Amino acid sequence: MKKRPVLTPPVQRVHLGYFLARLFVEQGTKRFHRTDVLTGLENFPDKKTPIVMVGNHQNGMMDPLNICGNMNRQFHWLTRADVFWKPIFKKILFTFNQIPIYRQKDRLPDIRLRNEIIWNNCLDRLEIGASLALFPEGNHNPQKTIRPLKRGVSDLLGRAYTRNKDLGRIQLIPFGQDYEHYPTFRRRLSLRAGKPIEWVDLYNE
Repeated sequence: MKKRPVLTPPVQRVHLGYFLARLFVEQGTKRFHRTDVLTGLENFPDKKTPIVMVGNHQNGMMDPLNICGNMNRQFHWLTRADVFWKPIFKKILFTFNQIPIYRQKDRLPDIRLRNEIIWNNCLDRLEIGASLALFPEGNHNPQKTIRPLKRGVSDLLGRAYTRNKDLGRIQLIPFGQDYEHYPTFRRRLSLRAGKPIEWVDLYNE
């Protein structure tokens, strides 16, 4: 088996490359889909307050692009690690706040150690006020129902609280996307953000 490099993403809250790319993504997504509803933006704190936004996952490519294009906030995304193994892609993805996550199908003997590095990187970013966006269903599916959730979000937030009690005040923001028909040009798109939940309140329950 070919030896794969251990990926160590930079710790950053924002990146100029993300800002510039968003200008193009905003125009592209708003031309492809017709945003019919966009509500709940008032539920987001200021941009330097760390948050974890969790949402449903209907389309692997369009979901993050629609969030990026419709929200004036830089999000950080967990992305499958194998797309980072080509150096040129790695640099581009790091510029766009992408964070590699290893999966069992990567068949790496040290996968636990590698993901430990990634979880710590996520915590480092939260400590400097980054906004993480996660899809706890773990994969995408066009069906309009919430599928069983993976434990990654709760594990991450539990680690955050154990490492730094101040991170217990991380706000968890539910977010939903609903496509009228995502492959079709100019169909309606609805985006809704719910009221924030402080992680420590869930932890204490």
